[in-house]
Amino acid sequence: MERGKIAIDGYGNIKIQTKCTSDIWMNEPELVDFFNIIAPTFRAAVRAIYKKGILKSGEVEKRVKRKDGFYENLYSVEMIFALAFQLDTYVASQLRNFLIYRAMNTSAKNFFCFINQKWVNVKC
Repeated sequence: MERGKIAIDGYGNIKIQTKCTSDIWMNEPELVDFFNIIAPTFRAAVRAIYKKGILKSGEVEKRVKRKDGFYENLYSVEMIFALAFQLDTYVASQLRNFLIYRAMNTSAKNFFCFINQKWVNVKC
């Protein structure tokens, strides 16, 4: 399975290593290393996201069998972005800033947000 990753360089620049966001899947060790946190903090943040109903595990998490016969959980780009807003690390803040910058600097003059299960049109 080909999958893209999100990385940060030494200067704080976010690099997305694929053009299609549906190809971005990262496993727990990659995310722990990316966000510079420990595994229990990562698992607690994932549980909090599921408990709050922000994302559903069947949509953003999948198990794949590795070549050595063991299984690993992969998390989609939606979970990665949700974790960026859940965690308080330098990388998470850089990813939040990247997402907000990209959202606000689109070529469209209207920006749509999904707030409390309603679409809201924010005009720039």
